[in-house]
Amino acid sequence: MEWKRYCSDHNQVDEGNTIDLLEGGNATFETMLSAIEGAERFVSLATFIFAPDRTGRRFLDALLRARERGVEVRLIIDGVGCLETPRSFLRPLKAAGGEIHVYHRLDPWRLKFVIWHRMHRKNLVVDGRVGFCGGLNIHDRCLPIEDGGGGWHDIHARIEGPAVRSLHRSFLNTWIRVLGPPSSDHELLPRPGARGNHPVQVITAGGKRRGKRKRMIQRAYQHAIKNAQRTIHLWNPYFIPNRGVRRALRNACSRGVDVRVIVPARGNHPAVHLASENLYAKLMRYGMRILRWPGPMMHAKTAVIDSTWSTVGSYNLDAQSHLHNLELNVTVYGERFGEALEALFVRDTEQCVEVDNGNWSNRSLVDRLLQKLCYGFRRWL
Repeated sequence: MEWKRYCSDHNQVDEGNTIDLLEGGNATFETMLSAIEGAERFVSLATFIFAPDRTGRRFLDALLRARERGVEVRLIIDGVGCLETPRSFLRPLKAAGGEIHVYHRLDPWRLKFVIWHRMHRKNLVVDGRVGFCGGLNIHDRCLPIEDGGGGWHDIHARIEGPAVRSLHRSFLNTWIRVLGPPSSDHELLPRPGARGNHPVQVITAGGKRRGKRKRMIQRAYQHAIKNAQRTIHLWNPYFIPNRGVRRALRNACSRGVDVRVIVPARGNHPAVHLASENLYAKLMRYGMRILRWPGPMMHAKTAVIDSTWSTVGSYNLDAQSHLHNLELNVTVYGERFGEALEALFVRDTEQCVEVDNGNWSNRSLVDRLLQKLCYGFRRWL
């Protein structure tokens, strides 16, 4: 099969899945909440941010209703991502019997205090039959501005089929490592049957792994980029690719591959945005095209190569995702999903403004110095 040339590890591919592309907060949140409302056995949810706002309240209420039905609820949130979420917000869920873990809580007095290593995954599995993965956190910023949200642009995916088991395994591996086996008597890893014909690979990165296994998502990116023949189209909000990824992109450009990336025009983390801008001139010299999303924030961590290799998840092409964070992506093989993602990329590019190499070269000395300074601290941003 043609898709296998883009795959770095055939043994980890689950065939026989259906996968739906979800864009933006309205579509994603409604679909996720519908799955939680239909839960009969368990809900396993991992998210970097669980905000105490309208969206967070909707998810909390849905989880509480699930507990009232006797559904097992397990939740992992991050200590930094949820720094502004008071403990009292999730207390009703804990009181109702939900199991909650705050990953590396930001308490400096603790013996194992950690600041850099974060749980950045966005992963929901319901009853072992349906799973979700992508870039959306649970907060109002993903909702349209007209609905009172922040208007962030983001992408998620809904999956049914054997790959859901792999999604749930990634959740349980983290849960068991920090808390031990869940208290539920249910089968921990149900085996869903085939539901479609999409080959899907669930790829995790980070944690206590070392070497190649710690960096599996980047390895998957680089392998696919090296095998690209026609197009490499990326969305990435914190785009600071390391030398290995840059080399692969440069070689792709030299082969005549159309390489484009959509980045935010104004990032929500100014220092990270400046560090990313420091690379624009070099990347454009390779022949890469940089497209700036004009909206409030472009937060998708997504890519499509040759309309055949597609990935959606939490992984940013920056040092934090590469070196420190727990990350999770789903990679989908085949043209059906790839063409849908490619169509979304084309539509998004129509709203973007391309960085002009000539104008970029004329930016001020102050801008250049700030970009270079922030780039020097990229490992800690």
